[in-house]
Amino acid sequence: MSRVARLADTGSVLRKSPVVPLLGAIVAVLALVATATGLLGSGGPGERTFVTTRGATVHLYGTGLYKLDTVFSAAGQRGTDLITLALGVPLLVVCLVLYWRGSLRAGLLLVGAFAYFLYV
Repeated sequence: MSRVARLADTGSVLRKSPVVPLLGAIVAVLALVATATGLLGSGGPGERTFVTTRGATVHLYGTGLYKLDTVFSAAGQRGTDLITLALGVPLLVVCLVLYWRGSLRAGLLLVGAFAYFLYV
């Protein structure tokens, strides 16, 4: 029988680190600020056309945090902000609470949540 199977059979709990919830809270707050800034930010001239140094014409989004990005790129980044706000932050908070209660599964899921925030 493997070590993982023995842990699952015995109902063993995860050893908690006091640093992990603190780190998770910091990540959650920073993610809330960053996504809110990306979604709610305003200011700028609005959508405009720009000619690059190579002569290509691109359409810039023109408002908020993504005012210097193309319309396509800004739409993708705003979508990522929305998913992070709607799914990523709540997942992180739930994982942190369950981790604090000693859940091994929540600890593993928390690693994935931290990896998502590191990537995003």
